Amino acid sequence: MDMENERDIAKIAGYILREAFVKTALTETVLYVEQDMLLSIAPDGKSVFVKRLNRDHISNRQINRKGIFKVKKLVNKPRRFV
Repeated sequence: MDMENERDIAKIAGYILREAFVKTALTETVLYVEQDMLLSIAPDGKSVFVKRLNRDHISNRQINRKGIFKVKKLVNKPRRFV
């Protein structure tokens, strides 16, 4: 495959993903990352901060083989004092 063809394919794929995101964002709540912050945006256009992503502190254990970083919700459990 020629390098120009790969660039064209990547550009077209980017446009398709952007259009799909915009269509979905108009009807459902979606998550997206902006400046190392995970945000949730509702169909009414309000953005809500979810979590700060610190790429410097991500260990290899937190990234699976596919290179996907999973965000876990921390639940505050009551502490037992013994």
